[in-house]
Amino acid sequence: GRNSQWAGAGTWNFSVLDINSRTLTFTAGTTATLNFSGAAAPIAVTTGTITSLSTITWNFTGAVAQTLPTSTNVIYGALTANNGAGVTLGVGLTATSILGNLTVQTGIFNNGGFANTLAAGKNFAVQGTSTFNLTGTSTMVTVSGGGTKSFNTTAPCSTVNYAGAAQTVTNETYGHLTLSGSGLKTMPGTSMTIACDFTMAGTASATAAQTLIVG
Repeated sequence: GRNSQWAGAGTWNFSVLDINSRTLTFTAGTTATLNFSGAAAPIAVTTGTITSLSTITWNFTGAVAQTLPTSTNVIYGALTANNGAGVTLGVGLTATSILGNLTVQTGIFNNGGFANTLAAGKNFAVQGTSTFNLTGTSTMVTVSGGGTKSFNTTAPCSTVNYAGAAQTVTNETYGHLTLSGSGLKTMPGTSMTIACDFTMAGTASATAAQTLIVG
């Protein structure tokens, strides 16, 4: 196969996008949503590369659990999760590997235990009743340059689950907050608000360093 450069606008639907060892780029000005459903490994990349634009939305959806590539040769635009079975990162996101916002719209998004950093001015959101699971020793997505982190705080609320081992819980205005898995969860040193429920599970432990306002 040959390398590809895509252009145009609209919505493109895939089960699997198999790049293999080829290169995929997008013509400047392209604005599109790429929907991926039906495959556990929706993007196949070996030695190839994908270079997106910030105007391209990569939307992972469907009823089959999906794992994104372990290759660092994939540059996303915006990334959205809409999968009740879960979308799991195969490698951490960096300010140069995701050019747009990261949004958990519905379903479950698993950070795979990786640190994740967005580009300056870009936003992270956990919307509706969706769930964001953080595993390993990872902590919250990092934003900068005016970028925001937001969580649905209107009942029934979104959920953030620190589900790994020893983890640092960042000070956010959470909907539901769950501390699970194992190890010590280090709590913020300033007052924190949890709009819906606060849940401890597994063998995790935590000591509030300051006031927790729940409900």
